[in-house]
Amino acid sequence: MNTPQFITNDKGKKLKVILSMDEYTRLTQAEKELKKLKVNQKLKEKSNSTEAIESRMKAQLYRKFAEE
Repeated sequence: MNTPQFITNDKGKKLKVILSMDEYTRLTQAEKELKKLKVNQKLKEKSNSTEAIESRMKAQLYRKFAEE
């Protein structure tokens, strides 16, 4: 059984593609996996920036205590 599917090319134009169910399943799984990877990457970037901010604040506190 074939499923019509629309994909977007680099220029933003929608293209109609006929996929078998196996290809469609692989495509949807790959898209889900890509979304998960993007979300995980964003979360990692946020945690890295949070850690950097925390370390800067700790350094400022240590400097203040050292001055006193």
